[in-house]
Amino acid sequence: MKMFDEYLALQKQIFEYFGYVEDWRAIPLEDARENFWQLYQNANGTGQVKFAETMEKMESDGDYYCNEIYTQRFLTKWVYRGEDYTMICVDTHTDGNKFLQIFDNQLEVHTTDEPDSLFPPPTVWSHPVANPSLPAPTIKAEQHGFLDKKNILKYE
Repeated sequence: MKMFDEYLALQKQIFEYFGYVEDWRAIPLEDARENFWQLYQNANGTGQVKFAETMEKMESDGDYYCNEIYTQRFLTKWVYRGEDYTMICVDTHTDGNKFLQIFDNQLEVHTTDEPDSLFPPPTVWSHPVANPSLPAPTIKAEQHGFLDKKNILKYE
């Protein structure tokens, strides 16, 4: 089918532009080129990317999106900077969705803030033994998940 061949050829061109080599898992592309964005990446590659449709939303108290950098172990890196665009391997933590999210470098917002000061680590899934400030879960772990060795409630 000609249309599929053209699609694969375009995907190959995009991957070559970023120097991306697909390995083990096919991660779909996500077009975020119209968004302002900030990258917060630690020395070990982990971090987050914050993005919004406008600068006003970027500077708001929560009217923006934030995805974690997906540090897929089979990839050699997770942020691919091109001359005009940057592709970031992200985990949305929604329905198992992971994307190769593409941003326009002209809309990048630079910062000197540390990632942890801007985005505290999520505590929603912590068990009260690990984080006493959280209320006790109202469900039984053995019915919906399990406690791992560090008493962190995990869901299957």
